[in-house]
Amino acid sequence: MKNCLLAVSFLIVCSAVFGCASAPIAQKEIGAFIEPTPGWTMVKKCADEECALMVDFLKSNSTTIRIEFDNDRQAKQFFIIRTEFITVRNQCRYNLSDITVQLNHRDTLKPKVFSCYYTLWDLQSMRNRPSLEGSMLLNKEECYLLFFDHAALSDNDEAVLNINDAFTILGSHVDVPLVHFKKNPSMR
Repeated sequence: MKNCLLAVSFLIVCSAVFGCASAPIAQKEIGAFIEPTPGWTMVKKCADEECALMVDFLKSNSTTIRIEFDNDRQAKQFFIIRTEFITVRNQCRYNLSDITVQLNHRDTLKPKVFSCYYTLWDLQSMRNRPSLEGSMLLNKEECYLLFFDHAALSDNDEAVLNINDAFTILGSHVDVPLVHFKKNPSMR
């Protein structure tokens, strides 16, 4: 009984003094969702080792793509979709000119595409900088920013990313599901 009381006392002190209790993990304001598609799943996983943020990963047997949506938080003049290829098996290609987003089932937009690395998230810089074009052979951890020079998504908006025509494995198109971006239910 004495040992049990000591253990409980230690846990109370640990939680109160050292913050040993786990904090809730943050989620992106706008999440990625897919409709059920054979061979594909959308999973939420930790963005890094500290697991301070949960992000979305589109997975198949041969590919894992980290997909994140970010609004321009300051002026709300643009949005960006980050596509990072975490796992790539076989010979995969990503044709940047075949990527589209449809907003609210109406307007279809084509992005300007940049490498995730060394790209400033500044409206004027992205407007003035030339877009990457053509078909890219994918390697593990290849990352692209899809920049849309359009007002940021509001709480009721939905954007649908179509990379089906842009993504091939061994020269054949793969049935990649449409990725729906909308406000995370936990953020409402």
